[in-house]
Amino acid sequence: MHVLQPAETEIYLRQAEKALRGQPHLTHRPLHLHCTQGRLQLEGQVSTYYEKQMAQEVLRQFDSNVEIENCLDVAWA
Repeated sequence: MHVLQPAETEIYLRQAEKALRGQPHLTHRPLHLHCTQGRLQLEGQVSTYYEKQMAQEVLRQFDSNVEIENCLDVAWA
């Protein structure tokens, strides 16, 4: 498990957000990332459960050594 150091957190978050924005399967709703206690927390709203899982997998591929807390809400239409 990779624990993020304070100095690398902001750069890491920008790179992770860039990975999320590069995915055509995700809606263009704002997703927010936070680092807390060595975990990457994903917040926001998506349209489907598939998008929720896809966002998590994008982050897992970005860094397979960090714990991801997926707090995305699915807004059923």
